[in-house]
Amino acid sequence: MNRILKEREKFIKHLNQKLQNLKIDEATPQVVKKNWKEILKENLHKITTLSLNQKSQIVKIIQKDTLNEEDKRKFVSVLKKLPIADLISLLGKDFEKHSKNYVKWGWDFYEYIKKDMLTSYIKKNESILFLEKNVSVETQNDKRTDYSTLQFIDNLIREITNIAPSDLVRISGKSAGKISLTWVSKNMFKRPGGYLSKVRQWILNPNNDNYNPEFKFALSDLDTVMESLKYYAREWRESIKECCVIFDLYSLLNNLKQVPNQQFHIYNPNLNFRFFSNINDRVNSKKTNYWLGFLCADGYTQKGYSLGITLSRKDRDQLIRFCQDIGLNPSQKVKNFERELNGKIYEQSRVTFGCKPMIINLLELNYKEVPEFIKNSRDASKDSDALAWLFGLYDGDGQQGKTSIYSTKRQLLEQIRTSFNVPNEVYKAKDPRIALDVYGYPKLDSHGDPVLTKTLYVLRLGPSLFNKIMDNYRDSMPRKRKYFDERIDAAIKLKRLFSNKRELLQGLVDQLPTTQILLILQKTIGVSRNALYNLIDEWNIVLPPVGYWNTKEGKSKKQFPQWFIDTVGYIGES
Repeated sequence: MNRILKEREKFIKHLNQKLQNLKIDEATPQVVKKNWKEILKENLHKITTLSLNQKSQIVKIIQKDTLNEEDKRKFVSVLKKLPIADLISLLGKDFEKHSKNYVKWGWDFYEYIKKDMLTSYIKKNESILFLEKNVSVETQNDKRTDYSTLQFIDNLIREITNIAPSDLVRISGKSAGKISLTWVSKNMFKRPGGYLSKVRQWILNPNNDNYNPEFKFALSDLDTVMESLKYYAREWRESIKECCVIFDLYSLLNNLKQVPNQQFHIYNPNLNFRFFSNINDRVNSKKTNYWLGFLCADGYTQKGYSLGITLSRKDRDQLIRFCQDIGLNPSQKVKNFERELNGKIYEQSRVTFGCKPMIINLLELNYKEVPEFIKNSRDASKDSDALAWLFGLYDGDGQQGKTSIYSTKRQLLEQIRTSFNVPNEVYKAKDPRIALDVYGYPKLDSHGDPVLTKTLYVLRLGPSLFNKIMDNYRDSMPRKRKYFDERIDAAIKLKRLFSNKRELLQGLVDQLPTTQILLILQKTIGVSRNALYNLIDEWNIVLPPVGYWNTKEGKSKKQFPQWFIDTVGYIGES
């Protein structure tokens, strides 16, 4: 740890030396800058929307020298509910400047954005406070907290040189005594060998076509380099703790984008691009899993950065709910259009938007397949998140008024059947046929042969499971919400128990009283008296006369057939 602190101090000196050539207006009066806690404490009385209890809680937190993670969580959970104007009034101009990194439509920020805003603001100020406490006396007057990309590259090269084997360090030329930019570009950034040299030119050369003195690496670039560093650190048996310091400072002191050439924050400023990345945090996880299931059914990606959903016009409200939940503006994103197919006009609605980080998360989750946590579950029907995912899939590919889900992927339906213990089999709904184009003519492939549609399969969830997903998640598509009579399931269970063979049930009632049969069936498969007697009527089962089981012949005859014991596993009292 002492070594890390020394390296940090060394780095701060190095950083300030790089800034010595920048002129500071000496005529500007020096003002002692208050830290964010002092500003907050002074302005707390101005905020009338906070209760005395909440204000007391905030004061207790900011009186501490350092905040632990629980303090930060409590602090942010209180303040994120305030309007942005109150937050600026509370935290001052520095926070106002920080908030401008988060563009908005014209109304107040969503809470999850204010949560990110406050969390990053605290983290940034903690980093600045650390710098001020650890810089040497001669550099304390310089309050600048810039950390440019060139400084990051220089320090990264220095730290990699310190841990790399000597045979990788250049012994001649301008880079003598250092590891080469070419090697770092290829092996750390996973880019062509000249990448870092080009970056330096983009920053330094005004005549370069890509000149950008404010160029910053994206967070995805840093992730790539960090993964590479971890790999080589294991190979070289070296520590990368000093490198982590550089990464922390660069990311904290710069407003970095998620991915290179990021544009989604400009066009969709309130989009929660982490909506699916936090799927395992159990925070709004039912909602997240519901939409993951819906995208499994009806979502599609284009060119690796655009996500879309197209539905019938009657389900336009479903697209509006989707936009609202992920932070898109529905009035801008939900579009109506008409499509002609086989001479018929279909009215449809769609939403499309670009967000590469969200698509990367969806692809990592294999969003077109059953999620791993469902595959690994012994009984997914007991997991609220799994049930929400299944409801999303049903709202996309399910048949209104029935409990059936249709898909061309038989394996997906079989996995659902296994994970949710669905008793019904997956069966073929439609055989392949010749596909038609929009004009009603057969589609042809590149060889001139007719294109066939895919086989369509169906899985019936059954009333019991469907009613369960209805109770579990209430924000689903309204037109598909319906409760089903679970007695239908009981009849199916009974018929399956007797393998759909009338003679098995007839043989059972010839050997046992129906009251005793019913008691066993209620305890094992949960069927009702009506279900049993309805099946007896349906199959025309002949029952022994009244009083038969009290006769000598009836008493001697009572016994359980072996097949029944093997199937049910419970024989009750004889």
